[in-house]
Amino acid sequence: MNSNRVHGTISGIGSHRCHSDHPVFIRRTKSNLVIMAVYVDDILMNGSDSAGLVKTKEYLRRHFVTKNMGKAKHFLEIEVTH
Repeated sequence: MNSNRVHGTISGIGSHRCHSDHPVFIRRTKSNLVIMAVYVDDILMNGSDSAGLVKTKEYLRRHFVTKNMGKAKHFLEIEVTH
């Protein structure tokens, strides 16, 4: 994936790149918060409510070929627990 295309697309939904960690994007609205960590062709997402996550996933699906892998088990060789 082209990083400029990814940045432009993610910014198109109102997300802003984190100043201290450039692969992290944050989208805030009055009712929710979505945080996306982007690494090459993987995106790890978390948010304050499921509606915001669903809207973000649908938006990304319109612009990229995506696959929902469910709850993360590993990301960048780090084990994720829930």
